[in-house]
Amino acid sequence: MARALGTGGGDSAVPSKRGSRWNTARLVLFRFSLLYFVLYALPFPFRHLLMDVRSAGAMLHEWFGSAEPAWTATTLSWFGEYDAFWKAVTTWLSTHDWVGLEVIHQPTGAGDTAHAYVKLLVSGILALVLAVVWSWFARRKTTHERLGRWFHLGVRWYLFFSILGYGLIKLYASQFGYPSLGTLLRPLGDNSPMGLVWTFMGFSKPYEVISGLGEAIGASLLLWHRTALLGCFVLIPVMGNVVLLNFLYGVPVKLFSGHLLLFTIALLVPFVPRLLALFVTNRTLPPPVDLRVVRNRWVGGCLVAFGFLWISIHLWSAHEGYMAFRERRVQAEPELYGVWEVERMVRDGKHIGVSDMTRWKHFVVEHDSRAWFETTIGKRSNLDFSYDLERGECSMAPMSRKAPSKPASVSANDSEKQRSDTADASSAPWSLERRRETRKAQDRYAKTMAERVKFTDQPRDVLVLRGTWEDEPLELTLVRKVFNLEREFRWVQELPR
Repeated sequence: MARALGTGGGDSAVPSKRGSRWNTARLVLFRFSLLYFVLYALPFPFRHLLMDVRSAGAMLHEWFGSAEPAWTATTLSWFGEYDAFWKAVTTWLSTHDWVGLEVIHQPTGAGDTAHAYVKLLVSGILALVLAVVWSWFARRKTTHERLGRWFHLGVRWYLFFSILGYGLIKLYASQFGYPSLGTLLRPLGDNSPMGLVWTFMGFSKPYEVISGLGEAIGASLLLWHRTALLGCFVLIPVMGNVVLLNFLYGVPVKLFSGHLLLFTIALLVPFVPRLLALFVTNRTLPPPVDLRVVRNRWVGGCLVAFGFLWISIHLWSAHEGYMAFRERRVQAEPELYGVWEVERMVRDGKHIGVSDMTRWKHFVVEHDSRAWFETTIGKRSNLDFSYDLERGECSMAPMSRKAPSKPASVSANDSEKQRSDTADASSAPWSLERRRETRKAQDRYAKTMAERVKFTDQPRDVLVLRGTWEDEPLELTLVRKVFNLEREFRWVQELPR
């Protein structure tokens, strides 16, 4: 344990060759890379550490009733001032036409904003200037081996915290979510490229979990200097796939994911001689790379204990946060959940044909108190909706109006409020009839092309709603829609789709 995280002593690895002189280009490149990483990663690790300290304080408060230290809130305000400083810098550069980009500050969650690009440009220029100044005042310095090992460890920890978060949220199956009913009804061409990625990833929870495992395992392997190289080999293809999706499908996290991949590849630099000997020249391998930052057992043990405590608190905090997020996101599906196609619509005794722009095309139930319908021209209207299947009643009214009265078994409203609600004809109780009937449809599991093009009798759920809508009697015959996307997995599959 004392050798974990690249800190322990007594390692059997042969130390890297000492006394080797770095040329000027290598020194300047190293200094630029170090400064650029620091400017890019800040306020890491301080913000991450403080947030985890606050989480630990919340845990102690829950267990022992201790109060949160006042200094944590003060320190967090410093981070806010740091972000405000960069916003002021990028805004000033944009206002004075130094960068040719219009910087807009708004809470969109996108990471590829003009502010991000301008900040990246300023960080790169500042890192280059500081690297030149550093090289000028340290002309006698010939190597940065010890600083390089600390740099390597810092990059590994940054990647660990950054990538682990994405891995964990996928493991909890909470990042994408199964496509909503509105997404399932939206024409394919109306989706954004990013929407396609979210639908693709969210459709299969096992695939999402496996993707998260790759990120979480690869990030965890970076913590120990012995497995750092293996962690790079795991993360490079995993993050490479993420970067390709972000760039080719317009997901606005291109800068961040690209840097994560770049930093992961950069971790291979100390291993280049061994990798070339193993994969290219087929020669005797050079001595093993020693990535330990300290060799004193006592100091190494203290660093390991600190790292273990920090990671434990971080994982506990992440678990609590993701579980709370998952509980808010995952809701029990009501019995009538789904998309219902309007097979027949009769208003004031007259049949409404499909050519009528006011005809309802889909009736969608998402929650016990929420539904919406879509007309043939694509106009969508939200509804207050509740039902009682045993009594055969439901309540439905436009969401812009006052809430409809609910059946007695669904709502505990007093009788006076019910009388007030039912005074509005639109919110008067509707009759609801549910039955099982057959409808002509194609077999989703057909084994031959001849069977596939045939329409056969298949059981479907049918709802018949009768009530008053916009002061006119209305009758709706609804048939539950079955999506091809909902086909079950089958080992034997005669047809490709």
